[in-house]
Amino acid sequence: MGAAASTCAAGAVALGLVRGVQALRDRGALSAVAARKTMHTATGLVFMALWPVFTTPAARWWAAAVPAALTAKFIAVGSGALDDPKLVASATRTGDPRELLAGPALYGAVHVAATLAAWTASPAGVVALCALCAGDGLADVAGRRFGRGRLGPLPWSKRKTWAGSAACFAGSAAASLGMISYLRAAGVPLGVGSLSHAQLARGCAAAAAAAAAVESLPFQEVDNLTVPAAAALVARAALAPAAAR
Repeated sequence: MGAAASTCAAGAVALGLVRGVQALRDRGALSAVAARKTMHTATGLVFMALWPVFTTPAARWWAAAVPAALTAKFIAVGSGALDDPKLVASATRTGDPRELLAGPALYGAVHVAATLAAWTASPAGVVALCALCAGDGLADVAGRRFGRGRLGPLPWSKRKTWAGSAACFAGSAAASLGMISYLRAAGVPLGVGSLSHAQLARGCAAAAAAAAAVESLPFQEVDNLTVPAAAALVARAALAPAAAR
């Protein structure tokens, strides 16, 4: 598939996902919170699942154009240059369009940065996005639903919960291992050499632990950046091919 065709196909899938979530929210099948978290969790995972269609030498740039376009829309709507009430309703906590300029725009920017910086040469980008999408996304869901035990005894965060931290770890680890295994099977090189499944699992778990630890910190406004950054830094070391020796 050509570069432009790959970008258009990936963009169409991403747009279809967003519109589908919005439709479910409009029909009452998803609450506002569920719609926002579904988009947060699914968008990046679907994006990475489409990486095998990008095969040209400039593939990372064409792939990065997909989240870049979404980020540009967040900024346009958040700044008032574009009107999209459905996007505001499904992607913000308060219904204020300006909220898109914070967490959602940062979410998109991290996708662009991870794609351009790591792409298929390193698993760090995949692990970072899995921590952001599955880890951070599930942490909020689990914390709201099962978060009776607070991290209160720990001095750095009295609002976060053990359930949320556990979900962040489990979601990050499972998504990272699953996505790396899938891309590897699809013939996408990820710079993991001949690491065995067990070694991949240990590396993903280490990165997930770092993501969960950072997610537990009381910095909700920037966790769309700090959580994937922590996961990526650990993944670079824990999933290096040298670990196979």
